[in-house]
Amino acid sequence: MPERPVPEKFLVAFSLAGEERELVQAVAQAVEDRLGRGQAFLDEWFEHYIAGDDADLKLQEIYARRCELAVVRVSGQYPWAAGPPARRESAVNHLATSGCLPVRAC
Repeated sequence: MPERPVPEKFLVAFSLAGEERELVQAVAQAVEDRLGRGQAFLDEWFEHYIAGDDADLKLQEIYARRCELAVVRVSGQYPWAAGPPARRESAVNHLATSGCLPVRAC
Protein backbone atom coordinates (compact mmCIF):
# COMPACT_ATOMS: atom_id res chain seq x y z
CA MET A 1 0.00 0.00 0.00
CA PRO A 2 1.39 3.48 -0.85
CA GLU A 3 2.49 5.86 1.88
CA ARG A 4 -0.16 8.11 3.33
CA PRO A 5 0.09 11.75 2.26
CA VAL A 6 1.32 14.17 4.91
CA PRO A 7 -1.13 17.07 5.07
CA GLU A 8 -0.28 20.55 6.25
CA LYS A 9 -2.59 19.86 9.18
CA PHE A 10 -4.14 16.57 10.34
CA LEU A 11 -7.76 16.56 11.40
CA VAL A 12 -6.99 14.13 14.26
CA ALA A 13 -3.68 12.97 15.77
CA PHE A 14 -3.53 9.96 18.09
CA SER A 15 -0.97 9.55 20.87
CA LEU A 16 -0.67 6.39 22.95
CA ALA A 17 1.43 4.20 25.18
CA GLY A 18 2.57 0.90 23.67
CA GLU A 19 0.18 -1.22 25.72
CA GLU A 20 -2.76 0.61 24.15
CA ARG A 21 -1.73 0.19 20.52
CA GLU A 22 -4.34 -2.37 19.48
CA LEU A 23 -7.25 -0.32 20.85
CA VAL A 24 -6.02 2.98 19.43
CA GLN A 25 -5.25 1.40 16.02
CA ALA A 26 -8.86 0.28 15.72
CA VAL A 27 -10.20 3.71 16.67
CA ALA A 28 -7.73 5.51 14.40
CA GLN A 29 -8.63 3.25 11.47
CA ALA A 30 -12.34 3.92 11.95
CA VAL A 31 -11.66 7.66 12.10
CA GLU A 32 -9.49 7.56 8.97
CA ASP A 33 -12.14 5.53 7.13
CA ARG A 34 -14.60 8.30 7.91
CA LEU A 35 -12.34 11.34 7.31
CA GLY A 36 -10.20 10.08 4.44
CA ARG A 37 -6.73 8.65 3.98
CA GLY A 38 -4.01 10.79 5.52
CA GLN A 39 -6.36 12.94 7.62
CA ALA A 40 -5.69 11.02 10.86
CA PHE A 41 -2.21 10.68 12.33
CA LEU A 42 -0.99 7.47 13.97
CA ASP A 43 2.78 7.17 14.39
CA GLU A 44 3.12 3.82 12.60
CA TRP A 45 1.28 5.15 9.54
CA PHE A 46 3.75 8.01 9.14
CA GLU A 47 7.07 6.38 9.96
CA HIS A 48 8.32 7.61 6.58
CA TYR A 49 7.73 11.18 7.79
CA ILE A 50 8.78 11.03 11.45
CA ALA A 51 11.83 8.76 11.05
CA GLY A 52 15.16 10.32 11.95
CA ASP A 53 17.01 12.05 14.74
CA ASP A 54 14.36 14.76 15.05
CA ALA A 55 11.36 12.41 15.41
CA ASP A 56 10.54 13.75 18.87
CA LEU A 57 10.43 17.31 17.51
CA LYS A 58 8.22 16.29 14.61
CA LEU A 59 5.83 14.53 16.99
CA GLN A 60 5.68 17.58 19.26
CA GLU A 61 4.93 19.76 16.25
CA ILE A 62 2.16 17.44 15.05
CA TYR A 63 0.43 17.24 18.44
CA ALA A 64 0.87 20.91 19.30
CA ARG A 65 0.31 22.72 15.98
CA ARG A 66 -0.34 20.41 13.07
CA CYS A 67 -3.62 18.83 14.10
CA GLU A 68 -7.11 20.08 14.76
CA LEU A 69 -7.66 17.54 17.54
CA ALA A 70 -5.09 15.56 19.54
CA VAL A 71 -6.43 12.36 21.07
CA VAL A 72 -4.15 11.21 23.88
CA ARG A 73 -4.81 7.73 25.26
CA VAL A 74 -3.46 8.00 28.79
CA SER A 75 -2.50 4.77 30.52
CA GLY A 76 -0.30 3.55 33.34
CA GLN A 77 2.61 3.49 30.89
CA TYR A 78 2.88 7.28 31.05
CA PRO A 79 5.27 8.12 33.91
CA TRP A 80 2.95 10.71 35.44
CA ALA A 81 -0.24 8.65 35.07
CA ALA A 82 0.63 6.16 37.79
CA GLY A 83 2.01 8.76 40.17
CA PRO A 84 0.44 10.66 43.04
CA PRO A 85 -2.95 12.34 42.41
CA ALA A 86 -1.37 15.83 42.52
CA ARG A 87 1.01 14.92 39.69
CA ARG A 88 -1.82 13.49 37.58
CA GLU A 89 -3.93 16.60 38.20
CA SER A 90 -1.02 18.83 37.19
CA ALA A 91 -0.51 16.83 33.98
CA VAL A 92 -4.22 16.97 33.11
CA ASN A 93 -4.25 20.73 33.74
CA HIS A 94 -1.22 21.10 31.47
CA LEU A 95 -2.95 19.12 28.72
CA ALA A 96 -6.09 21.23 29.07
CA THR A 97 -4.18 24.53 28.85
CA SER A 98 -2.28 23.21 25.83
CA GLY A 99 -5.49 22.89 23.86
CA CYS A 100 -6.09 19.22 24.68
CA LEU A 101 -9.33 18.13 26.22
CA PRO A 102 -8.80 15.22 28.63
CA VAL A 103 -11.58 12.64 28.36
CA ARG A 104 -11.88 9.51 30.45
CA ALA A 105 -12.68 6.43 28.42
CA CYS A 106 -13.18 3.08 30.06
